[in-house]
Amino acid sequence: MIFIKLGEKIEEKKVRITLIHYMPFDEKEGLSDTEIAQGVLIENMPEKDETLLAQGSKALLYYNPYDKSLFYEYEQNDEYLDTTQTKRRFPFFSKK
Repeated sequence: MIFIKLGEKIEEKKVRITLIHYMPFDEKEGLSDTEIAQGVLIENMPEKDETLLAQGSKALLYYNPYDKSLFYEYEQNDEYLDTTQTKRRFPFFSKK
């Protein structure tokens, strides 16, 4: 089982995920009953769109409380750098 902690309600069918815990019942690393009550348990995670990720988008995970499903929304990652167009200079290679 996978635990997801529910956060801010964005819309009626869209709740932000604030934590994913892959071992919620582990004796050492697991969660308390109080913590588990703040989220839901699921069997598996949806797959991310690798094409969008490769193009520099980031995947944001949300929960739909009506049909108890998870879904991703994608937005452009401002920190993404196109390495084919970025040139870097390393000062330790320069001649003095």
